[in-house]
Amino acid sequence: MQHVIDNSNNITIEGKAIFLQSYCFLILKKPDSVIKNLNYTENLHLNPEILLSSAYQMKGDNKKAIAILQNYIYECIIGIVNACPNLMMLYSTEKEKAYKWADAIIKIENVLNISKINPSPNLSLLITAANISMMNNDTDKAIDFLEKYVDTALNPNMFPIKLKSNDFFDSLDDLFNSLDLGTTPPRNDKVIKEDIKKLLIEPIFEPLKSNENYIRLVKRINRI
Repeated sequence: MQHVIDNSNNITIEGKAIFLQSYCFLILKKPDSVIKNLNYTENLHLNPEILLSSAYQMKGDNKKAIAILQNYIYECIIGIVNACPNLMMLYSTEKEKAYKWADAIIKIENVLNISKINPSPNLSLLITAANISMMNNDTDKAIDFLEKYVDTALNPNMFPIKLKSNDFFDSLDDLFNSLDLGTTPPRNDKVIKEDIKKLLIEPIFEPLKSNENYIRLVKRINRI
């Protein structure tokens, strides 16, 4: 990867290589290397989408203008959803703040019907919230989040996992077609389903094993 970073003339490929290298550094528990690699992201980002969309609108190409803005908004929302579990864990000793973030993101997802496009990110958010609840001995809240987790996993739109449009975001084809991995995940649905089941029976939920609601949820998750 370092060879790609040092020699690539394509800034997109170089950026992806830096990101992947940073991820490897994180797995290797080298935080200083991650910070050195990604410190530039603290600088102000100048997002061109709004300006670019306005230019297409000026040319009379409203369809292209709409697609650009929809892509931008969707990527921003998914970025928020993906970042939220990490932020919530940082608030694990301040559970009310963590809960507020979880509840806010869930509301945003529901309003924009994000689960119809891609229900997967919501699973990470909900299982993280349930973990935080257990860390704070808040079993009722944990059950509440786990209920939402199971509901999401059993959502008819969940499998087969494939990115698709919804009523709000109906111009995402260009974005989906540009993805390196396409519109489906690299792992097959069977493996993903097993992982979803395992997360519900992690050791942190051991205190719930005699809870009737938890037992019911474990039975439900096996339907996926």
